[in-house]
Amino acid sequence: MRHPLCSSHPGGGVWRIKWHPVHGDTMLTACMYDGFHILKFNNSNGDQCLEKTVSYKEQASLAYGADWCRKHIQSAFQQHGGNDELKDDGINDTYTDLIATCSFYDHALNLWKVNL
Repeated sequence: MRHPLCSSHPGGGVWRIKWHPVHGDTMLTACMYDGFHILKFNNSNGDQCLEKTVSYKEQASLAYGADWCRKHIQSAFQQHGGNDELKDDGINDTYTDLIATCSFYDHALNLWKVNL
């Protein structure tokens, strides 16, 4: 551990990092003053870097926590009565992840679907 493989500055000060439970090259970050970002480790052409693939910056408070759901999104909602509003948007559920984010001062907890 003499030097990092690569560095990224997603903005706002990274408060929380969660690796994707299946895709080991993908992480979810809560960046206090700059929202939530999904970063992917890219090693193309020998250049190692972390690139933002998805961002959400509309929260009104500090981006504080974030985590991935470890169940397939469709089966997770079917067990609880099935919420059509969350499933019926044309995104292929096979490749859809469910994430939870929370913000500090306004005490908000949000669930999101993201298509990686």
